[in-house]
Amino acid sequence: MKNKNFKFNIIIITLAFCSIAINSCKKEKEKSNSTNGSIPVIATNEVSNIKQTSVVCGGVISSDGNSLVTSKGLCWSNDSNPNISDSITNNGLGAGSFSCTISGLVPSTTYYIRAYASNTNGTSYGTEKVFTTKKDTIHDIEGNVYHIVYIGTQSWLAENLRTTKFNNGTQITNITNINDWHNSSANAYCWYDNDSISNASVYGALYNWHTVESGNVCPSGWHVPSYQEWNTLINAQGSNANCNLKATGTLVSGDGLWLFPNYANNITGFSALPAGYIGSWGFAGLSGHARWWSTSEIYSYGVLCTVITTMLNDECYKNIEADSQSRGFSIRCIQDSL
Repeated sequence: MKNKNFKFNIIIITLAFCSIAINSCKKEKEKSNSTNGSIPVIATNEVSNIKQTSVVCGGVISSDGNSLVTSKGLCWSNDSNPNISDSITNNGLGAGSFSCTISGLVPSTTYYIRAYASNTNGTSYGTEKVFTTKKDTIHDIEGNVYHIVYIGTQSWLAENLRTTKFNNGTQITNITNINDWHNSSANAYCWYDNDSISNASVYGALYNWHTVESGNVCPSGWHVPSYQEWNTLINAQGSNANCNLKATGTLVSGDGLWLFPNYANNITGFSALPAGYIGSWGFAGLSGHARWWSTSEIYSYGVLCTVITTMLNDECYKNIEADSQSRGFSIRCIQDSL
């Protein structure tokens, strides 16, 4: 009888010990889970360098949740609260900061974006940011469409103006006789060689000074640049200013509109073309000269002139000079400051 009681007591003690051990393991496991079971902590950076089809963004992972971050990046969508089932980047493993360029976006479109980070415990997201890509085109009062190019802090039309109306709908006078052009005290435009079929859509119109000083020839929200604005554009390009701004190719090679040689790379996308001009003797410079008005006036040898920007086929250096207000030049519009 004593032996049976002894065995029974041993069994009870053993069961109690096992119960304690099991509970201890459960508590240890729960403790372990509470330490290693969290998702990463991540913040979304501000969106920057917003262009027509691309932006720069990133994130900072301040805690990996005591578990290796197996993927991190950005997710974006046209709807709020994007997640990893939407468009994403994958910026590798581990905590810390990351940044990348997102491309292939649609111009003039609003997007929602968040940084994300994943580990074995799940995925976390940073604060949502919202941005709208820039426009890639604009139209004038007549419906002519122009591409926009963003260079530094400036926004320019990538084509010469070709409207025949002011932005309030008023008609600009079409003067085709050179003598009448020089003697006119009213606004005027014409096409090079008075040939709208060959030259209007490619080179745009040539305008007189009276049209420029009206202040409303460019599309609403845009204007004829000042000397200072031209200078900002050109100085930013350094010693190769005109090469960086001119369209590439030559007539002789069949891949462009400039005379040979054309020193150009057009890395800015400004795409300057040799539209020619109206001089004292008539039309000149097609295929070899690009000249644009500014709004800045200056006296040269006692005569009130206007500062213009000139580009030639065989030059790369900066060329801003004073010229007669009786001539006819192209207009390249710049966006008003926001």
